[in-house]
Amino acid sequence: MMKTKKNFGSMMMMTVVLAMGTMTGCGESSQKTVSTDGSTSMEKVIGYLSEAYMEKNSDVKVTYNPTGSGSGIQAVQEGRCDIGLASRNLNDDEKEDLNETVVAIDGIAVACHAKHKKVTSKIQKNYFE
Repeated sequence: MMKTKKNFGSMMMMTVVLAMGTMTGCGESSQKTVSTDGSTSMEKVIGYLSEAYMEKNSDVKVTYNPTGSGSGIQAVQEGRCDIGLASRNLNDDEKEDLNETVVAIDGIAVACHAKHKKVTSKIQKNYFE
């Protein structure tokens, strides 16, 4: 199990770093910029990856604008950023203009107080059985 997590983390890091690397070849100034925009759930991941990337590439500045998934997709479609971050899959229309690379999958947990031992909703009961 640990090996899978380590490999997944390494694969995610490599994917984002490669994407950042492809964006830095443009521009004439000595400071190159890779701009990211989108999903707020990626904030910590992008923060860590950006810091690590900039430590090894001092001539590159990585920016992150946490505007939400839809805004990130729109920003990259309109050319306002280099990498759009979304916590959902692209729809068919979006796939016509964009390339999608999955680097992580959000996990969502539903928590109930311990006193609620029985699920009473028919829909919830059928879903959780």
